[in-house]
Parts: sequence; structure tokens; C-alpha cells
Amino acid sequence: MTHSWLVAYASVIGAGHIAQGLPCQDASAYRPLNTDCAIAVVCDGAGSCANADLGAAQTVAFALTHFEALMHQQRFFARLPTQKDWQRLAKQTLLRVRADLKAYSEQQGIAFNSLSCTLMVVLVCPKGLLISHIGDGRAGYCTAQGGWHSMLTPFKGEEANQTVFITAAQLDAKNTDAYIESRIVAEPVKAFCLLSDGCERACYQCNEWDAETQRFYDANVPYPPFFNPNIEGLLALQKQHKTQAEINALWAAFLKAGTPPLKTETDDKTLLLAVRHV
Repeated sequence: MTHSWLVAYASVIGAGHIAQGLPCQDASAYRPLNTDCAIAVVCDGAGSCANADLGAAQTVAFALTHFEALMHQQRFFARLPTQKDWQRLAKQTLLRVRADLKAYSEQQGIAFNSLSCTLMVVLVCPKGLLISHIGDGRAGYCTAQGGWHSMLTPFKGEEANQTVFITAAQLDAKNTDAYIESRIVAEPVKAFCLLSDGCERACYQCNEWDAETQRFYDANVPYPPFFNPNIEGLLALQKQHKTQAEINALWAAFLKAGTPPLKTETDDKTLLLAVRHV
């Protein structure tokens, strides 16, 4: 199968987790489904939870399974849903992922909350992108004309660095729409990215100074001087006939120390970058 997208993705441990003797608590995956369609998933385990690394890995696996089934059942290969239908279907599917994770915790005899992680899922379709998420992290896309835009708003709690996880009790309630955001990008897309918050200082405009209000604000926009050269680099690796494993290994090395913000980041780092090449 010739896939229309080139992709690089990796999850690497942050300096802070190395110092604390913790494992990497991020996980990521990309699964091509046919020439034009794929599923991309990124999970960021809660640093304070004992089994967050297992939670992130299992949640990625469950998300791939359930969202692939949804792609086939709803024929997203042929058409995009309405916003109302996508929010409903994505929420149902995310809650199935959550149910599987809870069953896994019971089978393993470990506390459900110890598996806490955030979750971002992108369904790549011929006519656009479908995204849904629980928690923080960032996701953006580049139009055919070259403009970069965000496609999610990170969920932020009242306290600094506070977010919501897939294990949260709030997701048992009826009003889950407050914690699950789903969006549709219904236009041709040149590239897209998914990243855990450990990468945002390096590649997102998220701490901008507003001279008028004299305050910092979150612009929530991908940083083109970071992404555009990396897109060119990814296309160059294709010309060198690098395998997916080789591309991911080079990408992991870049995430470890490729720029000063990446090198000094204490948190785990996940970044998935995909570009349409045919």
C-alpha cells in the first residue's frame, strides 16, 4: 500500500523523569488504514500516577482499535460527519476506550486512577481531519496554502498545570461535553501535528506577551519556523528511502536535544508530524 502521508513520531523521556527515576509516561502511534486514511494517537500519562506509563500505552492501543472500527462503521473514508454527529460519535468512542482501560485495571489488579493520562486522536480522511481529545496537549494543521492553525484547545483547570484525564470521575457524569472537545477540519490539509505539552515550548506560540494588557496569553498556534523546516527534512528522508523505523529513530534523537528548548525540557516529549506527499 502506498500511503499519501509521510509521518515521524516518537515519545522520549524528559530530563526531570530521568532524574526522578521515572519511566517515559508518554505514548504515541500512527496507523495507516489505506492510501488516504490513517489514525494518529498521542497520550500523556499523569506524572504523579504510579502506572501512568501503562495507562498511556494501553489507551493508545484501545484508541487505535475503537477509532478504526468507527472509521469503517461510519464510512469516514467517503464522507465527513456533521459537527453534531462527530461530537456524539467521538464521545461514545472515547468512553469505550475509557471502559476498556477500566477493565484492564481490574484485570491487572491496579487502581484505575493510577493509569491516568490525556488522550488526543486524529482521524485522517480524504476530505479533511477529525480530532477529539480529553485533557491538554496541542494539535495543529497546515492548509494547502501554507497557513498553520490550531485544531484543539487544551483543557486547563483552575490551578497551574491542572487538566483532566481519561480516568476522571467527571466522565461518568451526563455532562461530559465540558471535558471532551471534538472538531472537524473540512478542507485540504498539507500537514498536521500532535504533541504532548512537553514539546509546546519548542514549537508552539503559547506564552505570548500582550503589550496592551501587560499580560502573557496563550495564542495556541503552531510555530511555522519550527514546523516548516521539519516538513522539508521529513520529505528529504523520504528521498533517502528511510524506513519508518529509521525516521522515528532520527525523530526521537531530535526530540531529545534538537533545539535548546527540547534539550532542557524536564517533561516527557511526544511529537507526531505528518505531511501529505502525494
